[in-house]
Amino acid sequence: MISRSTIAVKLGGSLISRMIDGSAVLLEERLAELCAQLPHDRPVFVAHGTGSFGKPAAIEFGYLDCMLSDDMGRVVSHVNQLLLELELAVYRQLELYGLNPFRISLLEWSRAPNTEMTRQLELLIMRGHTPVVGGGFVVTDTGYEVLSSDDIVVGAALALQASTVVFAVNAPGVYDDTTPNHRIHESINVTDLVRLSGITDMADDCTGGIAAKLHAAARAASAGIKTLIVDGRSPQNLGEALAGRPFQGTELFS
Repeated sequence: MISRSTIAVKLGGSLISRMIDGSAVLLEERLAELCAQLPHDRPVFVAHGTGSFGKPAAIEFGYLDCMLSDDMGRVVSHVNQLLLELELAVYRQLELYGLNPFRISLLEWSRAPNTEMTRQLELLIMRGHTPVVGGGFVVTDTGYEVLSSDDIVVGAALALQASTVVFAVNAPGVYDDTTPNHRIHESINVTDLVRLSGITDMADDCTGGIAAKLHAAARAASAGIKTLIVDGRSPQNLGEALAGRPFQGTELFS
């Protein structure tokens, strides 16, 4: 068993990518800034979203419900090519900043029993690696399914009994759309989520947007893991949150 000092970090896809003239573009400087803020003195697990490398295809080819039939193989192969480019970019930045990344494929992640995968993660972390997983497709009996990186990072945090899980997002935190000025929730009790009418699903996000993210994050908070949704655009904000200092964003607690 490794120490509960482990942290799990999700780098939001919309935070590190953007659509420009119909093409997905990596925001390299922002990705570099985020990776530079990850600590070297604590074990780290990293997941990342697909952002502009995956979401436009979900809209174009109609799999906003995260499910694809078995005749969508060509689409899956095409989108996988884009996602591999994104994964490589994240991997390179983690390596550049001395975090010794080790890529875990989604196929391996989805088929391994929890105990087996947990042991593999523990071995990697004990050897000084940062396991890294990107969201994408897994194979099902009837076709393909999109596996959310929000679920991945929470699953890893629970398996590793992490002390902290952080979602770095492209926003100041969780908005309260019921107030005139759309204030940001500084903290949210997970028991209040079902009553917060100001938080809605995103119609153009196949993994559910902020509402689905909160649902996944609530699993970690309910297990006693410090759970933070952090504005990843603000310089050094991720590092401040990971260090336990004041940050811009929202904390979930149980």
